[in-house]
Amino acid sequence: MFTDVAAAPASCVFMVNSPRKKSPSLAARFVIWGVPLLFIVLIAGFLAGRAWLNAYLESPAFRKLIGGLTSSQLKARGEYMPFHFSGAGIYSDAFKAGGTAEAFFSTLSADQIRAEINLHGLWNHAWELDEIDIQRVEISLGHTASATPVEAPDLQAAPAAEQAPASPAMHFDWLPQRVDLRKLIIRETDLTWGENTPVQGSIKNAPVTLTPDGEAWNIFGEGGTVSQAGMPDFTIDQARLRYQKPSLFITDSQLRCGAGGSVAVTGEVNFAKGLDVLAKLNGISVTPFLREDWRAKLKGNLSGDLKIRAPLPMQNAPSVEGSLTLNQGELEALPVLDQIATFTRTQQFRQISLSKVSGDFTYAAGKTTVTSFVAESAGLIRTEGAFVIQNSLIDGTFQVGVTPSCLQWLPGSQEKVFTVSRDGYLWTTVRLTGPVDNPKEDLSPRLVAAATGAVIDTVNGVIQQVPGGDNLKDAPKKLIDDFLTPLLK
Repeated sequence: MFTDVAAAPASCVFMVNSPRKKSPSLAARFVIWGVPLLFIVLIAGFLAGRAWLNAYLESPAFRKLIGGLTSSQLKARGEYMPFHFSGAGIYSDAFKAGGTAEAFFSTLSADQIRAEINLHGLWNHAWELDEIDIQRVEISLGHTASATPVEAPDLQAAPAAEQAPASPAMHFDWLPQRVDLRKLIIRETDLTWGENTPVQGSIKNAPVTLTPDGEAWNIFGEGGTVSQAGMPDFTIDQARLRYQKPSLFITDSQLRCGAGGSVAVTGEVNFAKGLDVLAKLNGISVTPFLREDWRAKLKGNLSGDLKIRAPLPMQNAPSVEGSLTLNQGELEALPVLDQIATFTRTQQFRQISLSKVSGDFTYAAGKTTVTSFVAESAGLIRTEGAFVIQNSLIDGTFQVGVTPSCLQWLPGSQEKVFTVSRDGYLWTTVRLTGPVDNPKEDLSPRLVAAATGAVIDTVNGVIQQVPGGDNLKDAPKKLIDDFLTPLLK
């Protein structure tokens, strides 16, 4: 119809020569396809990295790393049983270690160990553990110093699959090589020391919380029982301690004993040298501290201060010094008191309520020395002096004072035995020697001699005033044999 394009209508020319739609640019195509693909790659990489990390965390290499870090802190040789993971939680059935010569223990075992790994700590190049929870820890304190470490007790072998080495393709050199612990909680702590020695003791079932503070550890305990050879058991009300190698500082420790007794303990235990602690007693029953044969003779509650020192490791009983007071005391069945009761015809001497008992003492190498000793039953008898006990033998010198009324029935006692008067008592010196369970005193023979002499003097005086008295020269001896001697037995 149209023979010349140039003659064609303008509208038709426009339609024929209009431009085509442009294809998306390279940048646009990257946005459309690259971003989702990159997102998928990142997710895959994260999942792969998490899988690799989990594989490493469950590998023997990681267990060896953590075991080495723990052993280094403890100065020991130890290992964990295989780790198990649930999310960020980690669990092991046990850790067991043997202490080196630098450690404060010989063996250590921990059971049922749980922790949460804070993965944010990886940015600080540390395995960050906000809290470790351990069900039970058993520690045997002290050992013979040696350069050779005690071997860690054998752990149950892990299944072969869990012991398999990590894949050679996995390299985690960039992972942390240190542990950052915020808190350690132990539900039950058992400590033992001095096994098979005279100083054997233990702490049982004590819950403990440990918090790191720089190079030190702050320790808080509440509950548990302290046992020590030769002493009663104590219950831990609370204990605050601080450990900074090589010393354990007891800043505040409150213990209970019996119905109302308590002990406050402070001081330092230097595991490289020895212990030096102060114990303040308040109302502790004296009975558990006495020999069996004395437990029926003396009763009361002790209060006072004790200073306890010993080298470590401790193989023998520590040295102790201090001042003690006995309150609510009772004394009975003591031979010297029975003799005084017989001589004075005062039955109160057989069982005495003590209004005051106090003294200073030192104990070292099996020898006990008591000075400034005072025991008084007000209005009846008072004793002052000092004595030594060693190898179950006692040797003491005392000043014994009794009231004048107690001596009225004993001839010659005030003139020849109780010759000093002060503080409302008549006084004499008494020596006490021999076995602790059956000591000998020199008071009885002197009282008998004084009474005998007084009777003889009195009878002789009467005889001399009687006509024919020479025929009665044997009367004093007969009077003593028939009357006075049976009376004084």
